[in-house]
Amino acid sequence: MVKSNLCSFCLFLMKTLEDLLPKQRTEAAVIHLLEDICHILPPLYQRQCQDVVGKFSKTIIDAILSYATPRSICELLHLCKAMSGDCCSSATSTLQVL
Repeated sequence: MVKSNLCSFCLFLMKTLEDLLPKQRTEAAVIHLLEDICHILPPLYQRQCQDVVGKFSKTIIDAILSYATPRSICELLHLCKAMSGDCCSSATSTLQVL
């Protein structure tokens, strides 16, 4: 998969996680959501979601618990390049329409 597509998907996934989490983030809540998140996405994205969550779950949990932004999490996972400005905003907006 092209790196920019991975970046767009990662941003979409992290934003979705952020939106679904309760205000009081706990490790148990994040783990529970990570276990379920791939199943609530459209079938087209489920495999990609499982790959990202399976490979990076510990890092994602730690980053979410520290209230990192979706962009910084995806940069931490090396799925997005660190840069000023949002390279993937239009693609992320398209994914959010789903």
